[in-house]
Amino acid sequence: MAPLWLRHQARAAAILGDPDRCEEARAALEPYRGLWLVSLLGWDISGPAELWTGIVDAAQERWDAAIGEFTEARRTADRLHARPWSVRARVELGAARLARDAPGDRDTAAPLLRDAESEARRLGMTHLAQRARRSAPAVTPPPVRRPSRRARRVHPHRHRVAPAVRGARRPCAGRQRAA
Repeated sequence: MAPLWLRHQARAAAILGDPDRCEEARAALEPYRGLWLVSLLGWDISGPAELWTGIVDAAQERWDAAIGEFTEARRTADRLHARPWSVRARVELGAARLARDAPGDRDTAAPLLRDAESEARRLGMTHLAQRARRSAPAVTPPPVRRPSRRARRVHPHRHRVAPAVRGARRPCAGRQRAA
């Protein structure tokens, strides 16, 4: 039961934002670094311990530490092919990068959150897909380029008609005239 208790302790500390509880949760998780939290004879898998340490770090706005923990949690989840835990770690990692807002963080977080959202949808994890979508930075569309006057006049899909037969229409290529 201890791993299940550790997960709930870390989650409660992060929600409350109480510095003392966060430190207690971090200290309690320390012996489990590099391990996964498994309890109830395998009926409860609480993911990598680094994920929960990262959540506590993020609650205290210790962004560098949180990003390191989430990166490690993602790496171990990917190594074990534990896609749901990888998605969770990517959502947390993307949100932490956006919160830290160091140079390059937004550029790294945007595709991370988009990928996490699409994979969460494929896995049926709608709550994480919604969270990833809400967290993702707004993407500004590229400016619309208007074609030049020449390009508008000579459109590649329009037939150019010779001046002598201006009123006549040419059949499209590949179509034969009915006899």
